[in-house]
Amino acid sequence: MTLSTKALLKRNAAYYSFLLLPLTIYFVFFIFPNAKALVWSFFKWDGMAPEMEFVRFRNYVDLFTKDTRFYIALKNTFIYTFILMIGSNLMGLIIALLIHRPSRLNNVFRTIFYLPGVLATVAIGSMWTLGIYNPNFGVLNTALSAIGLESLTTAWLADPKTALACVALVHVWQNLGFSMILYIAGLQEIPEELYEATAIEGASSWQTIWHVTLPLLRRVAAMVMVLVLIFGMRSFDLIFIMTEGGSAFGTTEVLTTLLFRQGFTYRKVGFSNAIAVILLCVVVLTSAIQRWFLREDKGVKS
Repeated sequence: MTLSTKALLKRNAAYYSFLLLPLTIYFVFFIFPNAKALVWSFFKWDGMAPEMEFVRFRNYVDLFTKDTRFYIALKNTFIYTFILMIGSNLMGLIIALLIHRPSRLNNVFRTIFYLPGVLATVAIGSMWTLGIYNPNFGVLNTALSAIGLESLTTAWLADPKTALACVALVHVWQNLGFSMILYIAGLQEIPEELYEATAIEGASSWQTIWHVTLPLLRRVAAMVMVLVLIFGMRSFDLIFIMTEGGSAFGTTEVLTTLLFRQGFTYRKVGFSNAIAVILLCVVVLTSAIQRWFLREDKGVKS
């Protein structure tokens, strides 16, 4: 017997009531702020004056035609995200393959590798800036000098050739545990019988990884790749703590630091919100790519 819509809603009222709080939080902290950012992006406003000048699409036009730092920030954002995406995925996968078997020792290694992900970003940025990359007494330059490679020493975070990559590598180190845990979860879902069958067939360890493990991790790899891609596009705190966007040279300027600088330093709130809208579009696009990857993988399996 088919229930009427009214009876169905009444029967499921308790389930719907649980959605009220998360939907309210989602609206207040995501939908409403992004809607306000979109509206403000069409105005010229310093964030303090009671009047706002409606300029239509001028902020977007100026962003693409007059602000050269925007293209520098856009390029740096993609470079930074690429390093983060490749480094986190590759290192996370390698470590997961080495320690995914349950054991006390592996549990210790999992904790060690996951620890950077729970440390405060301020502490991580300060530790690497002062302890590792410092040109005078940092560990990196000291080690290079000790082994006779003084010619390779440099001011890592001030050198335009190395600054962006150095910050990205710190983010890879911080994000390593996140990727590792997801890959370990994927590895533990692979049936043990498949490995036993390949062993009976005489396959080597590399052949087993290449023909069994990696194909069955494609779905996890696609998810990790796109999630890390989103993390990279939205990165701000670590970059700002370590380099403040590369100062006047913009060597590590990304969209988020440019957004912050335009809105809070130069008081161009409308202009900064135009950058925020563009950044949001990029994040939404990456989410669409994620759905496309998962849909394609599902279709292959079926």
